[in-house]
Order: sequence, then structure tokens, then C-alpha cells
Amino acid sequence: LSKVIQQSSKRKQRTNAPEESYLASVQVHPCFLLINLLPFDNYKVKASVSLVFINKTENRCNCSGFCSFIIKNYYIYQYKDHLGNTRVSFAKDSSGALEVTDTNNYYAFGMNHVGGIKSLLGGYLNYKYNGKELQESGMYDYGARFYMADLGRWGVVDPLAEKMTRHSPYNYAFNNPLRFIDPDGRENQDWLQRGNQIFFDSEIKSQEQATAKYGENAQHLSEGSSITTKENGETISQYTFHDNGTITNADGSQKSSKETFETKDGTTIIGTESKGTSFTFGVNGVLGGGFGFDIGLVKDSGNNWGMFFNRNINVGFGADLGVGMGVITPTHSGPFLLNDYPGESKSLNAGISSPIGGIGGAYGGTFDSKSTPLQMINPTNVGYGTNGYIEASRSPIQGPSPKVGAGIYLKRSKTAVWDF
Repeated sequence: LSKVIQQSSKRKQRTNAPEESYLASVQVHPCFLLINLLPFDNYKVKASVSLVFINKTENRCNCSGFCSFIIKNYYIYQYKDHLGNTRVSFAKDSSGALEVTDTNNYYAFGMNHVGGIKSLLGGYLNYKYNGKELQESGMYDYGARFYMADLGRWGVVDPLAEKMTRHSPYNYAFNNPLRFIDPDGRENQDWLQRGNQIFFDSEIKSQEQATAKYGENAQHLSEGSSITTKENGETISQYTFHDNGTITNADGSQKSSKETFETKDGTTIIGTESKGTSFTFGVNGVLGGGFGFDIGLVKDSGNNWGMFFNRNINVGFGADLGVGMGVITPTHSGPFLLNDYPGESKSLNAGISSPIGGIGGAYGGTFDSKSTPLQMINPTNVGYGTNGYIEASRSPIQGPSPKVGAGIYLKRSKTAVWDF
């Protein structure tokens, strides 16, 4: 924002001081009528604001709008900054000319500047700081809680306070509103980048946590971080990442974050609901106890492929020779990645054969290495660990067999993975 300092003598005087300013990439032309009632810098300010143009190419601002419930056929546009703060509201008047109906400048924790550029017609436009609704009580409605911008504190305790013991349950955005926003009054969440992959993990709040879980090459992305793809100097795509797990396009519209997609420059955005896949060929036999192996391919949530090899220890009765396909679902707060697959896992395997055909299946995943024998034979006791997962697989329907048979056994595997 441009800052204009007005100086005057100690005599009372009336001064016309037109200035052009730039407010969040919106050029405005305020006409101030300054009346110096007291010495120094005590002023009463009247202002009328005319809209000159809007720069829609500004990367960190977006424009959205809504229909007025007060005036029929009156559509109000709002220009917001990278934190979602509503800065300028404007619409077309009865003659078709653009008019600014509301402008806002904020202190860091949400209080509005007093005596700045402020429309007298914007009383009903109450969606302001972080795009939240300002109540008659003076508090903002964030959904889970009400926020008091004059104090920079919440009015009630964080409903997830037991998960954030390092912070006061009343503080807003970790006391750092220039870095974070709070979309709903609950805990903060963030996106991460590792190599050419970007993904969301609801439990990662800092670079230290990102490094501890995903390694040294994992980078914690702040609210409003974006990636831009250009061809011949022109921007062809831009995606901005938000703490609540959403993605917006360059025009401010929302991009689905559920499915994995790849940008033209080769960056993979892993969907929040994407899963992994495995294709297996295995040979296992067991009569009370036995051994076996599996070899196959595994694909993670980001469409990266690898080859894996299992060494198995089996307990039960039965045999397995054939192929299978599985779906891998992460049980932690992030996506399933290739380096989640190596290590120990277990599964319960069962199959039947008959003159009309046969079928087999398995259910398993990671487990707690400190599990008791009873916990080990419990087929539902899976999915444990910092990067835990559950895998459900089945074999294709087999041809008829001259005999009727069935088998069931517990398999404990040691897995190695080679990334392509």
C-alpha cells in the first residue's frame, strides 16, 4: 500500500489533496477533504473512491463475488489478498458504472484501520478479514469458534487443544497471522513438496515435522504457496495451495484436490483421496508352518512405480501359486508413497477351489513390532506406524478344480522395493 503523509501548519485550514494509490493491485483515486481541527495530525477525513482498473494478472490476489440480498439484480465483486482478506468490494450502479462499495485495510490480527479509505455504503458487506463474516458483536464467525480481532484471540478454547499442547488454546494462527490463516477455528494443516511431488498432510505444521516424517528433501509449503507453468513466456496454469487442503486456479476458482494430476512441467499433485496399487506373483506353501515369496509391482498415490520382493514366513494350512492385485490405503495423515512399502507387514490369506472355480484374497498391512502373539493373529490389527497402510488384494477367478479345497494362513513379510 502507498502511504501518504499530510502536513499542515498549526492554523486551521481546509485542503483538497487528491492522490492516486494502489490497494492490493486495485488502482483507486481517493479524493480527501482534510479538515485540520487540532494541531499536528488530528484530522477528520471524508473520502470518495473511484475505481480506475483491476489488475487480474496479480498472482497473489483473486476476485470473486456474490449476489446482494438487499438490492435485486445487484452482483458484488470482492477483491481479496493472498490471506483471503476482502480488500475492495465493487459493483455496477444503476447507470452501469463501476462503484466501490467497501474497502478495508487490516492490522495483522484483523482490526480495520481507522480513518483510512472506507466506504460509507458498505455496512451490509460483512465478509471481511480472512473472508469471514463480521458479527454485530464485533467477532468473526469461523465456524468452530468466534474470533475477536480487537484482542487477537479466540472467544473459546480450541476443540482440538489436546493435540496442540505447545500453544495456548486461545491464540490465533500460532500468533503469526502473516504466515498462517485459520480456515475454521481448528488446527492448522499444510502442503509439502518432495522432489517433483506436492501433497497434503494434515498433521504437518512445520519444517521440522516435515523433515522428521518425510526426510531432508521434504519442504513445508506455507499458506498461499503456488506453482506456475509457462510456455513461451505466457502463464498457462497456476495452482495455489491452502492450509485447509484446497487448491485454487489462477482465476480464483477451486481445483479438485481429491485426485492426482500432473502439471505440464512434470510436477505431480497427489490427490488427498488417491491410493496405491500392487500387482503380485507369489509362491507360498504352509502345513502348520512354511515359507514363500512374492514378487511384483507397486504404484504409489503419486503414480510412481517400483518393483518389490517379499520374503514370507507362513503359519496355517494351504498353498498359493498365482497372481493377485491389491489396493493400498494409507492409515496416516499423508498419501501412500513408495518408501512406505519397504519393511515388515502381515496379512491373512484365504482361498477356495471347487469344480466350478476358485478365488482367493488377502487383507493386511503394517503392524506394531511389539505386538503380542494374540495381536499378531488378529487380522484387523494392521495399519500401525508413522507411515502405516492397509492392503486388500484378491486373485483372479480361477478355473474349475477336480477337488474341493480351502486354505487359510497368516503371512508375515519382509519387503524390499526398488524405485523405477
